[in-house]
Order: sequence, then structure tokens, then C-alpha cells
Amino acid sequence: MREKSNSASAALPGGNTGEPRSALTVEMLAAAAGASAEDGIWLDVIRKMDEVYNDLLQYEVALEEKNARLEDTQQFISSVLTSMSDLLIVCSRAGVIESVNDALASLLGVDAAALHGRTVFDLFADEESRQRAGRLFADPSSHAVEDVKMQLKAANGSAIPVSLNCT
Repeated sequence: MREKSNSASAALPGGNTGEPRSALTVEMLAAAAGASAEDGIWLDVIRKMDEVYNDLLQYEVALEEKNARLEDTQQFISSVLTSMSDLLIVCSRAGVIESVNDALASLLGVDAAALHGRTVFDLFADEESRQRAGRLFADPSSHAVEDVKMQLKAANGSAIPVSLNCT
């Protein structure tokens, strides 16, 4: 019995048997316990459970790596948006503001979070600018719009001329 145990443990480090390390461990346990033929079914169940567990661990590691890459990408995008001097408004097709950069919030004299959920039309100082923006949003088939002159409304109510580009 001792000889069998030594040969099984010698196969573990080398890994030259082609079987996964966990399968060898199960085989060693079965040999040490003197498993009978009826126990073979349970050993198969344990082996399958071990395989599933190993798969889950591999998936968890892969998911953690993907989450780390996603966090790095989000930090990069955030730093780009923060350092941009151009005004940036991200909104839905309906004109609901989803995000703005600090440059816009600073120019308007408001907190960026306070703009989230409002309509982009609220930002314009005059009716002509609101109507022009409404036409841009009404035609979803329109492609990029470049250099449309509009007026944004500052916190003090004054008009700030801007050149609008939409994509």
C-alpha cells in the first residue's frame, strides 16, 4: 500500500500522466480508502464536482480581470472628460441629459450632477436656440451637424454664444 501511495504522489508534481491534478487527488483518495466498485459512482460525482468547481474558479478569475480592465477604462474616460476644455453634453435621442463635463458645468455655473436628467433644451438662452436644437433631435436620420451657432444660458441668465457639433 505504501508503494502505491508513493507512486501516485510522484505523478502529481510532474503532471506527465495527462490527468488534471484534482483527478489524481481523487484517485489517490480512492486508492487510500480501498474504494469498491460501488464507490466508483460517487468518485465520478466528486470528480465532476471538482471539475465544475475548477471551471467556476477560472471564470471568476477571468471576470475579475475583465472588471479591472473596465475600471481602468472608466477611469481613463473620466480623466479625459475632466481635462477637456471643450463643452460636452451626452444626452439621449429625446434630449435628456445623461452626462456633462466639468467645463460645461463651470461655464453655466451649476453642478454637473444637477444637470443629469434635465433636458438639453433647458440649457439654451433663447427660443431660437431651443427650436433649432428641437429640429436636430426631431430628425434622427440626420448625420453629424457641425458648427450650429446657439446661445447657452449661464447661471446669471446671460447668454453665452457657442458653436454646436452633434454626432
